[in-house]
Amino acid sequence: MDRLPNELISLIEKYIEGDVFTKLALSKCSRRLQWLFDPPTYLWRRPDLAHLVHDVNFGFTRCIHPDYPCLLPKTCSPRWNSAIEHIVDEIRESEREKTAWNTQLRQFCEDAWLGVLLSRLNNLKSITLGYGDNQWLLTSILDKALLGRRPFSTTAPFPLLQKVTLKNYQGRFNYHPHFALGWFHLPTVRTIEGVNMWDSSGRMDVGMSNISRLINRVSSVTEVVLSPAFYCRGMGDWIAACPKLERFKVDIGVISDAPSPYIFDPRDFRQGLAPCKKTLKALSIKFHNSYRRFRARHRTVEVRHHLGLEDLPFGSFREFIVLEHLSMRHANLMRLPGVNIGDSHDATPQSLVDLLATSLKSLEITDVVHAFVLHLIAELSLLVTQHTTIIPQFERIVIYLQQPEWRLAKLLTDNLDPVCEHMGVRLTIIGRSI
Repeated sequence: MDRLPNELISLIEKYIEGDVFTKLALSKCSRRLQWLFDPPTYLWRRPDLAHLVHDVNFGFTRCIHPDYPCLLPKTCSPRWNSAIEHIVDEIRESEREKTAWNTQLRQFCEDAWLGVLLSRLNNLKSITLGYGDNQWLLTSILDKALLGRRPFSTTAPFPLLQKVTLKNYQGRFNYHPHFALGWFHLPTVRTIEGVNMWDSSGRMDVGMSNISRLINRVSSVTEVVLSPAFYCRGMGDWIAACPKLERFKVDIGVISDAPSPYIFDPRDFRQGLAPCKKTLKALSIKFHNSYRRFRARHRTVEVRHHLGLEDLPFGSFREFIVLEHLSMRHANLMRLPGVNIGDSHDATPQSLVDLLATSLKSLEITDVVHAFVLHLIAELSLLVTQHTTIIPQFERIVIYLQQPEWRLAKLLTDNLDPVCEHMGVRLTIIGRSI
């Protein structure tokens, strides 16, 4: 079987996809099939190869519990039992922990086996984790790395790891914020990315990392990207964990059929960004398409009560003393004349040039409001003509329009482009579908 062509091996893999017991049996018949079907145990036995892995993508969703438990002992041969016992002895620090790992490894829990593999991949530069609700064993491995416990008691954990991506491969991803926070405290990690993240829980359980022990450990993360984020309740903890944060980007989404849909509050968001006012160089806050569709289609009495909240202005950016790149919705960037005045803590409209950070280099504006496009052009014209004395490094404006609004593009170009060209500021207008 070791001489089978690659095409045939690929067909075999597709045919038995999801059949863990067949993969287990075939992996014992052929070294090549073992490499294909059983990489965790193969790499665990070959640390010399595991050290060559720099990027890994863990996509798993659940533990595999056989429908017929009586079949399980037959699959665990003496050789297999010996391997599991050896793995558990290397990882565990208590009898309770030994029992938990032993049980989950014998039930072919993906969380457990990938946790075992992770303990060997100590030269990773990036990791992508796509998982579901049952990640407590992987959390245990992360805790061990952070606290220098077995199997990380003799070596520094993940000395090359720079980027961590938490990704949802299946529908809703109800992640645990404290599990995510554990990755922030690895000393070399610089970028944390979340894709399709959904934080609706907020309760502590066995699957969460013990962050209280790490409170005095300073995170070196400089970039956080969330695209999209469904519910934003846990983001404040992410920002607070990054005293060196330089770049923050979020596309805010919503799950329309959730019991209590999330409503974006720019004032709360601004408060959450307070810890990074002196370090933040790039800020992007946008609405994901799901949030735009939610705003357009759901007009119940309950939702209508909150419609003005998400369109309140963010406030002044002057306190962000090193901010260079800003991307913001039109309504959140500046006060629209006569809109939401009764709901705001600051009812006095301010000129855009007085709101922006003096260190700003580029400005992106999304979701332009039709009724106030002339007001926007006037504000941008004032910004461009005065930037040399107030915002000396300013050099670029980007405006995003929906495709049905292309008639605004000519208005913007005809009125604003000559001013920008004269003052040496680049103007870009980009259209996109809804």
